[in-house]
Amino acid sequence: RKKYVGTWFGSMMTHLWVYEGTLDAAGKTLTLETEGPNCMAEGKTAKFQDIIEFQSDDQRTLTSRMQGEDGKWQQLMQATYRRKK
Repeated sequence: RKKYVGTWFGSMMTHLWVYEGTLDAAGKTLTLETEGPNCMAEGKTAKFQDIIEFQSDDQRTLTSRMQGEDGKWQQLMQATYRRKK
């Protein structure tokens, strides 16, 4: 596929998330896309993105967002990870 692929399954849900993504030309941003249960509308699905930005070897930021019915992306959460030395 020439893309990054992966899965995630949480113990608190019944959905298997299947991701497919690409790395930007600079190698600094990995965008993973998937589709799953819409947490805002029961019984519907939505598109999701997890965007991982590599700031350095010791720090990265994960931003998760969901596409609304209007086509706009809504940020659900953001976390910064730092390696402790």
